[in-house]
Amino acid sequence: MNNIYLSILIYASMATNLFADAEATNVSLQEKTNFYAGGAINYARAYEKSDGIFSRTDNDTQDVTAGLTAIIGYKNLFDDQIKNKDFSFDIEGRFSKSLIQEDFSKTSSYSIFLKPKYSFEKDFNAYLLLGMGQVIIDGKSEGTLLDETSFQWGLGLNYQLANNLTTFIDYTSLIQDSDAKVYNKLSNDAINIGLTYHFNIQ
Repeated sequence: MNNIYLSILIYASMATNLFADAEATNVSLQEKTNFYAGGAINYARAYEKSDGIFSRTDNDTQDVTAGLTAIIGYKNLFDDQIKNKDFSFDIEGRFSKSLIQEDFSKTSSYSIFLKPKYSFEKDFNAYLLLGMGQVIIDGKSEGTLLDETSFQWGLGLNYQLANNLTTFIDYTSLIQDSDAKVYNKLSNDAINIGLTYHFNIQ
């Protein structure tokens, strides 16, 4: 009987140590990962001739769309090299697709951005988006109006709602005056409002 009790105590001790090691490894991994993911709703336009940003006119060379944006990113690049901790850099990938269009365009885009950030107030960050990406605009009956890869940029603000949850709003210019079918030149830009979830626990 004593041998049984001793065996139970040994196995319990081993299980406790294994659980503690697993917890320590899990915490360590959480502390080391800087990945985040999120989503946004976007209000975008495709236009040949602009009457103003997101203006609602009868100009048939401008179309307004609404859709969704998926985001995945990695934050705090170059932290060891940056002395001023108010500045940081992320790298971020985005995929956007229009779901509703007012007139002629169905739009999808793929983007990769370097994202310099500046913390100007507690829990607030201003940031730039600088990168490259592809924009595809399909017409109602004309097929693909535009399929182009070019420089893309944007700017925005985010606010940390909780330890691992951030809300943001930004403007992105995805393509400017690119040759297109039917229309002489087409441009595409958007306003995005969304949330990101940060997987690490600080």
